[in-house]
Amino acid sequence: MRFYSILEVLVSKSNPLRSVRQAKPISGLVATACACLGLLFSASALQAEEESWFRKNFVDPEDNNLDASEWLSKGGFLPLPLAITEPAIDNGLGIALGFIGPTDPDNDIPPDFTGAAALFTGNGSEVYAAFHEGTYANGKLKLSGFAALTDINLDFYLGSSTGLRYNINGGMASATATYQLGSSNWYAGGTWRYTDADVRFKGLSGSASLPLALNATLSGVGLVLDYYSLDNTFTPTSGTSARLGVIRFDDAVGSDFDYTKSIASVFTYSSPTDRLTLGGKFVAEAVNGNAPFFVLPAINLRGIPAIRYQGDAAYSAEFEATYRIADRWRVVGFTGIGWADDQTAGADRKIKATYGTGVRYRIARRLGIDLGLDIARGPEETVFYFQFGRAWRRF
Repeated sequence: MRFYSILEVLVSKSNPLRSVRQAKPISGLVATACACLGLLFSASALQAEEESWFRKNFVDPEDNNLDASEWLSKGGFLPLPLAITEPAIDNGLGIALGFIGPTDPDNDIPPDFTGAAALFTGNGSEVYAAFHEGTYANGKLKLSGFAALTDINLDFYLGSSTGLRYNINGGMASATATYQLGSSNWYAGGTWRYTDADVRFKGLSGSASLPLALNATLSGVGLVLDYYSLDNTFTPTSGTSARLGVIRFDDAVGSDFDYTKSIASVFTYSSPTDRLTLGGKFVAEAVNGNAPFFVLPAINLRGIPAIRYQGDAAYSAEFEATYRIADRWRVVGFTGIGWADDQTAGADRKIKATYGTGVRYRIARRLGIDLGLDIARGPEETVFYFQFGRAWRRF
């Protein structure tokens, strides 16, 4: 019996049950059985096809564990639901869509990374951002940048435990380009920073010394010198990433405030054994001139809210140890210290220490990408952080 004849019986313009009853008993039974088998085989084939696609792209054939290497190595999108746990802006949710460019197994040039994100937090903050980090000219030229629209509620602390709530509403952008010096690990180039925002304090009476509202345009250009020898751009186990930078914000380039910002950062990794990786971080920032309060350097450590401790200069140092307990699983322990200098509150009052632990899962073995969770204890509170790759990023 032809398959279309069975369908004709089952989906007759008349009552389907009546059509089956009008057929001969054996023929009707065979027709119904064949139809059910046909639908079952079709569903099974579709399910097998879906499972085959998922296994091909998201299951490692070596250990049958969840792995996105195949999907990402071809150049793939990686949707990431985000749980925001930054105390400075309260807990919240977000979504990020990242695209990792195709990788070439014949060279060690890191893949391009492009993405966009939207974040929403419990204190009413919203951020919409796009970013890109890429390598060109056979690895000699590196470009990175981002642009964002923000409506963020933050607290400014004047040496006390009670913060003054303020809002930053506007846009910001940054772009950096560096070029390799010969065949060395050194790169030199330039950077540009831009912010155009309305800054408003909430719940205060204004004065000449403390205005409640400020419209600020910040524009700065500068020079950067980088050193880069990491063995993996996402989750390194050896090598160093360092940067020296000086950025001048000036009326000549469209800035309302004239000041100079200096940056020095070093992130270094080593693996004394196959299972153990040690890492160290040091970041120093300083401003000189008429810098607005919301761009002052701040201690940057896990366990301390962003911009909680600010000053004319800020220093942060952190050490971490990562130990592989299974093929894909790692545990992390870390501790740090930071301090901020300013003219109103002595440095001794702002020396702060942190410590914490975390776990990592190797989500893309061939690319060396880890996903994980850290829990850190600072001077005031305990903070959770979701990590994609390494926890330390230069800025």
